[in-house]
Amino acid sequence: MQDNCGRKSSFELILLKDKLLNDDQTLLLKETGINLSENEARVFAYACRNFRITLTDVRAVTGKMWHECRGITDNLIKLGLIDKVADSIFEPSKNLVDSGTVGRIKAALCEAERAAGEGTGNLSEEDKAGTKTKTGTETGKTTNTDDSEAKIPEKLTDTEYKVLIACKTPRTTKELNEITDIKSRSYLREKIIVPLIESGLLKKTIPDKSKSPDQKYVTTKEGLNYLMTDN
Repeated sequence: MQDNCGRKSSFELILLKDKLLNDDQTLLLKETGINLSENEARVFAYACRNFRITLTDVRAVTGKMWHECRGITDNLIKLGLIDKVADSIFEPSKNLVDSGTVGRIKAALCEAERAAGEGTGNLSEEDKAGTKTKTGTETGKTTNTDDSEAKIPEKLTDTEYKVLIACKTPRTTKELNEITDIKSRSYLREKIIVPLIESGLLKKTIPDKSKSPDQKYVTTKEGLNYLMTDN
């Protein structure tokens, strides 16, 4: 029963993120008049939220291989949505920034995510309890978990940040190895994944079966909130 509850909770989070992506695509179509693919929408939405995106960010957001990431950014450049400002660094196009389009998109995306984060009615009581947090930006932010009060670091490493972004979509250890370019699975688990789980920012999709071949990792609601407030 507990395993089923965990699966149900994770599935509901996935559905919530899928809805956000669909809403993002609808918003971007309305603002730009361009119907983007799922991965193009992820990348452009990220660029609008942060006013900059690197090729490493693109890989973390989409989980694609390097040449595929290049293809995504090349197409967004051709569509006039982003500009290349340096090697592997991109920003929303100057025309979209000057027209206020990027600002409107960022505000709408943040508001949609904030509203989704507050709408915990679709999540189980167990998941709500596991992601309940105290707000604030000071060092040692905390989140309540079933086991203890976990401390959230004030600043994540680049690799931890990539993992949280990538795990907006549930990822296997192998996928995270490829995304982070870390070859050692044990190092990735012990130095990156476990600390993120202990801080309440990441969780297993099958918490009661750590060695399950179907095990994946997904960013928690608190992790999503962290990514929003950290930018």
